[in-house]
Amino acid sequence: MHGYLSNAQNLKLSLRNIFCNMYKIKNNIKNILTFKT
Repeated sequence: MHGYLSNAQNLKLSLRNIFCNMYKIKNNIKNILTFKT
């Protein structure tokens, strides 16, 4: 049961990291596009 709980927490953390990275990438693309024009 404890292992399952830690697995769920790890999944939640990795999902949060993925969303954080996607947000950073989106901001980087926006900055590049605005810098070009």
